[in-house]
Amino acid sequence: MENHDKYTAFISYRHILPDMEIAKSLHRQIENYRIPSSLKKTLGIKRMGKVFRDQEELPTSTDLGADIRSALENSTWLIVICSPELLESKWCLREIDAFIEMGRRDRILTLLVSGEPERAFPHQLRFFQRDGHQIEIEPLAADVRESNVKSMLKKLNTEKLRILAPMLGVSFDDLKQRAREQKLKNLAKAGVVTATILSAFTLYALNRNRIIAQQKDIAINNQIKLLIEKSALASRSGDNKGGLVYALSAYDASADVEVDYNDKIKEVLETALYANSEDRVSLIKNRNMHITDLKFSPDFSTILGIVNKNEAVIIDGATGEIIHTVVNSKEPLGGATFSKDGELFITVCNWENSVSIWESKTGSLKAFYKSDNDMAWTMGGAVFLNDNKKVLVREESRLVLWDHTTDTKEIYLEKELEGKTTVYSDFISGNGGLKGIISCDLDGSLMIFNTDDFKEYYFSKEGIYAYEQIEISPKDKYVAGGVFDKVVCWDVGSGEIVLEFMFDSGGGITDLSFSYDEKLLAVASVEGVSVIEIGTGAILWTTGENYGNQIYKVDFSPMGNYVLANHEKLELYDAREGTLVSNFSGILVSDAIFAETDDRVLISTLDGVSGEFLTPVGATVQEIDDFDGELFTTSRYTDPLQDDIKLTTEHVLGDMYTIGNSDLYSSSDGNYLALSHADGFIEVFDLNQGSNPVYAIAEHQMMVNDILFSEKVMATGCGDGRSMIFDLETGKIRSVLSLDHPIENIEFSQDGTKMMMYCPDIKSAFIFSVDSGEYLFKMESDNTMTKFGFTPDNKKAVMLLEDGTAIVGSLYTGVKELILAAENLID
Repeated sequence: MENHDKYTAFISYRHILPDMEIAKSLHRQIENYRIPSSLKKTLGIKRMGKVFRDQEELPTSTDLGADIRSALENSTWLIVICSPELLESKWCLREIDAFIEMGRRDRILTLLVSGEPERAFPHQLRFFQRDGHQIEIEPLAADVRESNVKSMLKKLNTEKLRILAPMLGVSFDDLKQRAREQKLKNLAKAGVVTATILSAFTLYALNRNRIIAQQKDIAINNQIKLLIEKSALASRSGDNKGGLVYALSAYDASADVEVDYNDKIKEVLETALYANSEDRVSLIKNRNMHITDLKFSPDFSTILGIVNKNEAVIIDGATGEIIHTVVNSKEPLGGATFSKDGELFITVCNWENSVSIWESKTGSLKAFYKSDNDMAWTMGGAVFLNDNKKVLVREESRLVLWDHTTDTKEIYLEKELEGKTTVYSDFISGNGGLKGIISCDLDGSLMIFNTDDFKEYYFSKEGIYAYEQIEISPKDKYVAGGVFDKVVCWDVGSGEIVLEFMFDSGGGITDLSFSYDEKLLAVASVEGVSVIEIGTGAILWTTGENYGNQIYKVDFSPMGNYVLANHEKLELYDAREGTLVSNFSGILVSDAIFAETDDRVLISTLDGVSGEFLTPVGATVQEIDDFDGELFTTSRYTDPLQDDIKLTTEHVLGDMYTIGNSDLYSSSDGNYLALSHADGFIEVFDLNQGSNPVYAIAEHQMMVNDILFSEKVMATGCGDGRSMIFDLETGKIRSVLSLDHPIENIEFSQDGTKMMMYCPDIKSAFIFSVDSGEYLFKMESDNTMTKFGFTPDNKKAVMLLEDGTAIVGSLYTGVKELILAAENLID
């Protein structure tokens, strides 16, 4: 990559959401991208260089300005953020035309943020003229289309490599592989020092004699074994994500040795990947500290929280490790929040009326603000504005705009707030239009203002009480306020009331939350949770339960599937039906927020054991209305009274048993037979070796209900709640699978790698790995099972129910599929 221009790239985009957020993030990621060391030597460069992104909307004239044209001329690449709205921008189209006129068509890259390609790509990028004919081409594009900006930004972390690859002259797959290898090195912190030593030692050993080479192989093999062991231990302790990191590190290291570790790596990957609803997928290694005020960084790579009341912590979102702990006050903190780009974060101490700004990467103090009011608790909250240079600080009777880079302050709205004794609401930075909200307690007013010029553009007086709970919808369309038993929702653009609702119970309203599509409003109160349809004012559902303590927090999930209600106990409801889908095993919660999608919830518990928990949509098991596929069935039974089977049994029953209570089972080829006696004793026969038993199993304490053969193993299911995996070649028990309930039926998958056990008293089936003996996941229902088993392709475990529905669990069928799933979960 040769770059003698002033800019590596010029980003052309519409100044609207989500285009501008994607452009901003891409700008930062390109400039901060760390080029792999091997590429630095090949390319002869150390960094990507500067990127030009015009941060102001261009004027309405028809000619490109001198600065823009100069930037285009001095840019090696043009990156176009494509959406249907882009085609409406004459300026963006003119930038593309100008770059093509410079003879750089082959240096144009595209990133698709919304719409279908034929409606989002400009005509000049889809067609070009050759010999008088119009030729259609398909632009090479990165694709970050998702339902919300958060998901787009997460997807950009990988898709940016499609932009960087041609800029660096390498393939996307090559760059992604290099990025994954680097990420695994960063994630597996527990093994970083050892891995570094091994890497250096490996380079040294390659130039030494055979003995040192053997020592190197031994060291690497020991390291792989250690990583596999750490993976299993992490998963068993509830840290599934940590288990995946160790397993992937072992897989990468195994490429350098001749020993085949795929089976062992497959086992630990399975243990870490399979999950039931409410399973914990990652741990916050917080030394059992109580965490509150949880927030994700904009790119979801880190977590911000408050511990010990007066300390803020930055937590690695992938490993759960605490990266930084900051404190500059002995008094409790009232809140903490990230800047828009996640590079800074704020802590607010209401007791001493101070605001501190910290660097997220280093944890160092960057700036400090102290109010000149000597009375405690006269400061409310503080929030970054979009440029991150200025912070809006809410004090009792004024707003302060603080430029922390120059430590200068501007005072606003003192006259408007004169005589108002309390400002209730925190500031909420919107998607570009709204910048803040204030509610004042004397006249019940609600004011919305624009922090660009601090001119109010909406003012409402409703009643004599201030709205204690205020929420703005995700796209700034509505604002809702709640006080006592009344909820009011306004249209921001017109100022008209679109919803006014009074609860009959008289219970106080404690929290409000809009759905992402802005069609529903969730209301928490001392009585429970209700979801109201904004357009009609109809209550879709209400919990109708008396919890004994108020619901003090309610949140819609990012995709709108769930409503999360928090009152120390935690409940997850279906957003449309209002049915309780999870109660997270009754854990006592201090704080809970959704991750970037609907599949996980970040929970901090009162006992300090905190981490990410799955929701039903993120679990392995799902309920479906019906299942019409085939299920594989293992042959299991041969009538013991057949004349051609002559067996010599050597087991003697006690006086309380009779020989008539024995059952005989056979392998599919008829070579192996298992005679199960009434007292749980099992004799195994190999008919190729005669009629006498060759092995015996005396572990079971009750009559065995089912026996299956698969390949060279035999499995049992017993009323004592145990199942034995028995090796027919050696006569030894390979593993014992233990449950707390009687096992009635068992079934193998067709490939023999998985086994299902059904316990009728709890109407549940349990899936185990035959190879490792590890429990994988559980399938349960309130209905009775009529049939269960695995699909012939080994990809699903199915439990058919008497009401016609089915419970289906998804299965991984090979190492490559497991590796891909693990990488996707970590990314």
